[in-house]
Amino acid sequence: MKTTFVKKGLIAGLLLISGLTFAEGGKDSNSTNSAYLDVSVKPLGNKEVSMKFEKLADEQVKINVYDRNGVRLHGEKVKGKTLVWKRFDMSNLPEGKYSFEVSNDIYLMKKTVEVK
Repeated sequence: MKTTFVKKGLIAGLLLISGLTFAEGGKDSNSTNSAYLDVSVKPLGNKEVSMKFEKLADEQVKINVYDRNGVRLHGEKVKGKTLVWKRFDMSNLPEGKYSFEVSNDIYLMKKTVEVK
């Protein structure tokens, strides 16, 4: 009885892992979202922040910027481009930490940057 329970647990675990692997990295020909979003967010000095990422041409991606209290300061949708490079001028904002979110229908990447 104990062996059967362990086998069922192993099978369930393997099914869960294979499902997660497919969801994260697998793509079929009907996929409309990137396999993942690899987002680079870096402070440039002079209170500017650089953001760069790649996406599929027909994919819509949302960009949001939040202050340390979670208040959304900026929001936009990007469609059409495959390589997205943006600069954010933060000179009119106080020094501190800001969160940059990039998301499509599947993934959400959140990066926090300190602006000085």
